[in-house]
Amino acid sequence: MTTKKTTTPKRAWTLARLTKLYKNLVQEFGPRAVWTHQTKPGRGLDAYYAEFCENFGAEIGASKDAVQLQISFTELFASRTWAPRQTHYAVINLAAAWEAGFIKTTDFPAMTVQRSVTNWPEPHSISNPNVGRSCRRRAPLAWAKTNNG
Repeated sequence: MTTKKTTTPKRAWTLARLTKLYKNLVQEFGPRAVWTHQTKPGRGLDAYYAEFCENFGAEIGASKDAVQLQISFTELFASRTWAPRQTHYAVINLAAAWEAGFIKTTDFPAMTVQRSVTNWPEPHSISNPNVGRSCRRRAPLAWAKTNNG
């Protein structure tokens, strides 16, 4: 019997790498507020921006398009539905961009978080009888015992 060795793929887009990306962007092109286009800095810097994205991507093993895709997560979206993996990247990109000064708190998009409740276990289910049991009945009694002398 042979055992198949599995390795976890190395993620190119970690929070540390994204923070470095946005710090470099601020240094080279300024914060998002001074960009004249939503997806590129404008002001005659677009060719240099494309070169910057290509060089940064080569440094971490990603393409120029992949770098630009990460940056696009900081764009303002009026309404957008993302898959869970996209939501993950949107959140860490927004955090890294904010930390680096690329965007301000006022630049964060309004986000609605939804989760389907169909995956939640039923209260008092047979498979897990403790799920859904309320501690509310015990909490007032415990509070009363500790605060009534």
